[in-house]
Order: sequence, then C-alpha cells, then structure tokens
Amino acid sequence: MSIEAILSITLTIFYVIVGLLIIFKAYKANKTNVIYFGIVLLLNAVTYIGLIVPLGLIQDVTRGWSMIFALIFTKLTFYQNRKGPFLIFLLIAIIAWILEIPMSLLSATMTDPNIYAFIGNVLFGITLMIAAGWFSFASFEAHKEIKSLDLEPFQKKRYTLFGTSGALLAFGGFLFIFWTPAKLDDTLTLVVQGTVALVSVIFVIINYLVWISPEFFKRYLNRGYKKTDSDEPELSEEEIMRISKKGD
Repeated sequence: MSIEAILSITLTIFYVIVGLLIIFKAYKANKTNVIYFGIVLLLNAVTYIGLIVPLGLIQDVTRGWSMIFALIFTKLTFYQNRKGPFLIFLLIAIIAWILEIPMSLLSATMTDPNIYAFIGNVLFGITLMIAAGWFSFASFEAHKEIKSLDLEPFQKKRYTLFGTSGALLAFGGFLFIFWTPAKLDDTLTLVVQGTVALVSVIFVIINYLVWISPEFFKRYLNRGYKKTDSDEPELSEEEIMRISKKGD
C-alpha cells in the first residue's frame, strides 16, 4: 500500500468519526450551526478517500459542498445578525466549484500530473483558504469580544483553539496548490502530502476537543478557576455572540 493510500485512509477515518460525533452532539443540543460543521468533516472524508479511489465527479461535488457548508457554518455562528462577506465568499466558492468539474473531466483523459488537475487543485486550495481563513478570523474576533465576559475559561479559550485550527486548515489549502506539481518528484510528494495529512489530523483533533469537549479537557482549561454564582452557564455560540454585542 502506498504512502498516499495510508494517509488518505487515516484522514478519512479521522474525519468520519469526529464528524459523526460532532453531528450527534450538536443534534442533541439543537445546535444547527454546529451540525453544518460536522457535515463539512464528513464531506472532507469523501474528498480524501477520493485521492485513492476513483470517484470521478463525486469528489468534486463533495469538496465543493464542503466549502459551501463551511461558509454557512461561519455565517450562522458568527455573523447571524450582522453584516459580513458571506455572499461574496459563497459566490467565489460556487464559481470555483463549477470550474473544478470540467477540470476534473479533462484531467481524467490525461496522465497525472497534468495542467487540468493542477488548475482544479488550485481552485480548491484558494476556496479552502477563504473558507477556513474566514472562520479562523471570525473565531479570533469572537474571542476578543467575549474575553471580558464572566464565563469559564473553557468557553473563551475554545475560540482561540478553533481559530488556530482554521488557520492550520487554510495553510493546508495553500499546500493543495502544490499538490499536483509535487507529483513530479517522490520527495516533494512525500513532503506535501505528509504535511497536508499532519495539518488535517491536528485540525480534526482540535475540533474534537472544541466541539465534543471531553470533561478532562474542560477541567484542564479551567484549572485554577473558581466558579462564582455570577458565572453564566455554558452558552451556545449564538448566545455568546448576543451577550457580547450588548456591551458594544
């Protein structure tokens, strides 16, 4: 089994498990916005397995929808009641997705690597950088808005963690630009694909900690913190954004 196959299978398993856990917990808590994020992870799983299994247009469809759902998640979580670049980013994602499909069809008729595969991966990489960069920026901005609120440290620090995971994924999108050219050299292939795999695994682990929030992790982030009667209970993202805006 090739290194690419091992990495793809590993990433697929990670994305599926964490995606399903996030969707299940979000459904129980009635957090529609987080369900969208869980769907993003499941769609990414199809994208990565498509690197070793010939899925044809299915892979292009899933990774296109992945970017769209990621933008919807950011809109519902951080920009529900305020203006943002959602429509512009959505238009870019849709155009890139539409252009990726003919690139995929043309690429299938040629030996890989080829110019059409390169263009398709560049379009995807740019869209990924936009989608991940936006929710990373929004998360860091949200942390600045709520850091003075009377909330337990976990509820504040999870935003910096989520923002960090978004920055990592945006970097992964940047590396996708070099995915096809790297196939011209075995060493470059290993470096690019290995780095993308590492970034993706870290991204999934961070989001498991942020959205599944195991108790040991909460206790670790809240270490040394003394809960008071004035503390807010654990709030949803929408509630935190609403409270933060009251102080504007």
